[in-house]
Amino acid sequence: AAQVHQGSSGINAEYGDCSYDEEENNCYHSEDVFIACGYGSGRKIFQLWDDEGNNVTTGQGYLAFGEPGKSMGTVCDDGFDDKAAKLICKNMGFEKAVSWRSSGQDGGRASLNITLSDIDCGRASDMFWSCDFMTADTGYINCDHTEDIYLACTNDTEQYWDEQVGFYLVDIDARLPAKGAEGLLFYKHTSSSDYGTVCDDGFNDRAADIICQEMGYEDGAQRWTSGNSANDFQESLPTALDDIFCGSSDEMFTDCDYDFRFEDCSHDEDVYLQCREDSPSTLDFTLVDENGNARMEAQRAGLLIYKDGTVCDDYFNDRAADLICRKMGFDGAQQWESSGYFSQWQQERDTTLDNIECMDTAESFEDCDYEEFEENCSHDEDVLLTCEYSGEDEMRFSLLNHYGDGIEGTGTEGLLVFNGGTVCDDYFNITAAHLICQNMGFGSAKSWTVTVNRASWSYRVDMPTSLDDIRCGPSAENFWRDCLYDSENEDCDHSEDVILTCGEMDDDDDEELSGSDFSLVDKKGNSFNESGMEGLLLFRDGTVCDDSFNNFAADLICKAMGFESAQNWRHGYFNSINDRYGIRLDDVYCNSTHMSIEDCQYNVEDHNCEHSEDVILACTKEERGVYRLQKTGQSWAVGIAFKSKFDHPQIEGWLCDDGLTDRTATWLCQDQLRFRYGKRAPSGGILDGKPYLRTNLSCLYEECSDLGYGDNGLTCNNDTERAAIYCYNALQEYDVNVQSFDVTPKGKVVIKLRLKYIKEGEVFSGHGDRAKSQISVEYCGQPVKLKGVYGQGGRYKISGKTSGRCESQCYTINIGDEFSHGTAC
Repeated sequence: AAQVHQGSSGINAEYGDCSYDEEENNCYHSEDVFIACGYGSGRKIFQLWDDEGNNVTTGQGYLAFGEPGKSMGTVCDDGFDDKAAKLICKNMGFEKAVSWRSSGQDGGRASLNITLSDIDCGRASDMFWSCDFMTADTGYINCDHTEDIYLACTNDTEQYWDEQVGFYLVDIDARLPAKGAEGLLFYKHTSSSDYGTVCDDGFNDRAADIICQEMGYEDGAQRWTSGNSANDFQESLPTALDDIFCGSSDEMFTDCDYDFRFEDCSHDEDVYLQCREDSPSTLDFTLVDENGNARMEAQRAGLLIYKDGTVCDDYFNDRAADLICRKMGFDGAQQWESSGYFSQWQQERDTTLDNIECMDTAESFEDCDYEEFEENCSHDEDVLLTCEYSGEDEMRFSLLNHYGDGIEGTGTEGLLVFNGGTVCDDYFNITAAHLICQNMGFGSAKSWTVTVNRASWSYRVDMPTSLDDIRCGPSAENFWRDCLYDSENEDCDHSEDVILTCGEMDDDDDEELSGSDFSLVDKKGNSFNESGMEGLLLFRDGTVCDDSFNNFAADLICKAMGFESAQNWRHGYFNSINDRYGIRLDDVYCNSTHMSIEDCQYNVEDHNCEHSEDVILACTKEERGVYRLQKTGQSWAVGIAFKSKFDHPQIEGWLCDDGLTDRTATWLCQDQLRFRYGKRAPSGGILDGKPYLRTNLSCLYEECSDLGYGDNGLTCNNDTERAAIYCYNALQEYDVNVQSFDVTPKGKVVIKLRLKYIKEGEVFSGHGDRAKSQISVEYCGQPVKLKGVYGQGGRYKISGKTSGRCESQCYTINIGDEFSHGTAC
């Protein structure tokens, strides 16, 4: 077979490019052609591989290039773009490229060759062989396996989701954009390699609303959840966004907090989102006063607002007024009129609804005709509306126990029922819970949750859902009817029914803390007391803010709950259950573990926090160890002893080196040996046959935290990961010798250096590679984005990219925060 090589001409690339006569011929069968097909000498092809270098036929895998059986290897991402992906997929017989990314890790491919790099298809036609590229035969490939291309191809010729930018919803079975308003939430940046799923860490209802609105669903989110469908396609995707948190005042996604491609998530945490695509709902209409505030009078009169704009009176009639009032939960309309001049706030609004025509036969607003955002009105034609409401007696809430009987006492959780039907949790929050408890004669809400798959309250499946989309904002301070809600349309199932616990107003009058005030709940809101398990910390059924919170406070609270000590703590959202609770405790400050939690400083109820500051705590029932250092050559091994067993405790096990920093080493040296400084030393194997007992030690002054060895799967290698430190009295530093550097016109930076470690004025080469992770590079006063630092034993190659240019042609190499001795010009 004819073989096409780069730069060749006159050789046909595909059979379809040849000329032939299909039916007419002047041949005999003695002229029939026999051929033998094969790769031939020097023929190079593309394949897709798994992580171990095996050829796969699923349409996605690590891209490989070369001569089969001889010189196949992976493909580096330098220069790679969407066009290269498209041409390579077509070269392998697929219709189109679906997606591509850099691997980000070497996986099991570290022993494989890299055979292709520096691909530039900018001027190529419709064949890959017309691209520019460099092979391992023709040049030096300056890549490692973290830059391997992972490519997905397909034979589906429909519109591909990877051509979109921003947020969108994906049908993971079809690998295409979802046809409806529900699917796996996907994010793609303007850069083709920055795409993937969205992790649920920190994700909340406000984030769901904003993202749906940015995708064109003006009414926001219907609901969201997270999980893994066990779909191979989903498993192959990276995670693009993590730790998303949108506050109540955020209006666009750019106002929210998030981490881009900086994640610690599995696909079990991928967000699935359903956006609203209904006709106008309860949440679209409201009545406001002259300043735009929701009216609180029982007769509910005010300027009619639709989606933050006014409503024009063209064709408006009594039937329209009745149906809109009913849609807002009232009995009907008392009167309506054209506003004339109502207020300056009104003049600053757009008119968002016009030409409303409701026939006498219309049973709901959805039966009417109307036009959105198309109007020819002035604000003199805005509708003023007064709705009727016959009284609170007709709007009855109640709590039912597992058997369907009413609950009258406080502190018992019950199924929330409204006029004989359940209440859906869409948009439900702790403010709504408080107001509804007060409506039923209780003092306040203690907590709320949802039924999910509980066997309890099984009778609810025969009940209707009577209330949905309850939103209680800051204006709903005294009366639950000041909340927005929908009593007509609902899209819930009974796994979303609200379970509510009410309490008396004086439940929290006693501000003195005790151990019984605290509890831990898991990601479903269930209480537990298991050692080493992380949970949301509750105080009197409300959360605890992290202001002033420290390790001493964590220890004392764990002890008050019956544990030995705190294992670790952090702050943030905990699987989005935080919003079920109020914030009850703030400014907890303890200055020693030789006290009780009652002796600490704190504020009950008075706080300035958001739920993103809630404390998440893990306690342990193991005895807290004390650290002891044992000399091993030039360094000290970090051991653990237990205070309770001996007056002078002996080392009973070792610290694993995970998370050990120079700051922690310095504290250990100062505390144990009275040295001035400390540095992390090369790790070693376990000594004296004693096991690992703790890991992830972190100390700041006298406050230390660590993790139990084996907790949450934390393990270490017995031969190489025992923690060790250097202790000394004179400052140490590094000698940085830049051996070579290279900067391409596109800003790619490659620097080779030799790093020597100087301790107490002498060169000390046994420092291992602990400085490797501290290396950073600056250019023009700005950090260079590093792809990686490679090598070992002080001989390193730095690869990165700079985003700008300046007059200086020098790069500064920094080691941590203290040293800046290397310069490349």
